[in-house]
Amino acid sequence: MSFFADIARALDAASIEYRVGNDDHVMVPITSGVEVQFVEIDPVVPAANVYIAAVDDQTGEEFAPELVGVVFSTDDAVTTIERYITTDLVVTFIRDLMEGTDERIQDLDFAQNHEDPNVLSAEVGDNSYLLVLIDDSGTEPEARVIFEVPNDDAEEDEAAWAVPLTSEVLELGTYTDFDRLLDVLELASEHAGNWERALSQSAHAVEDEPEVYDIFGLDDEDVVGPPPVLDEDEDEDDEVESDETR
Repeated sequence: MSFFADIARALDAASIEYRVGNDDHVMVPITSGVEVQFVEIDPVVPAANVYIAAVDDQTGEEFAPELVGVVFSTDDAVTTIERYITTDLVVTFIRDLMEGTDERIQDLDFAQNHEDPNVLSAEVGDNSYLLVLIDDSGTEPEARVIFEVPNDDAEEDEAAWAVPLTSEVLELGTYTDFDRLLDVLELASEHAGNWERALSQSAHAVEDEPEVYDIFGLDDEDVVGPPPVLDEDEDEDDEVESDETR
């Protein structure tokens, strides 16, 4: 049996949609305008070239397939597809956050971190931020959500990304269901003002705690310790002097 047929069977087992061409290759749609193609180059090794083929959504123009890799097992082929699907999910989700395409986040203005595009931040309340940190390293992307109130030491341009510097942070969970995550973001934006006041009050309460004074003087450097232990010679001298006195 050919390698491309084995790849097709593995894609079936993983519930991944595909179609088979006439010249020993398998085509897997990633988006409406992008597909991954596996073209068998050696049935014995086995091996298949991996191509990305794209179509312009507006003009319908087809671009020449671009070689992006080689796979040597059906597991490699499935993993390759899962990675591209994950990338597409993340790119789509980030675009939805930044453009506010869902009505639940229309009032949130998300921006990407200039150093890590998988980290996004939106200002909420009077002086707080919602952070969304996306991890696409696995086959299923996940996003961690944080509500944070930057402390006074954070620079204005760093406040939105100041998790290590923040005085107060609320962890709002990690999600693989991005639709559920949008519900959480909507709720967080509605409660941001209350959370900010509560966290700020907690921080101020800690700062305003009275100093505890050492009324017993245990921290003094000149604390009198136990009497020194005399050595045997000193003990004998004291005894002789006492006898002479008598």
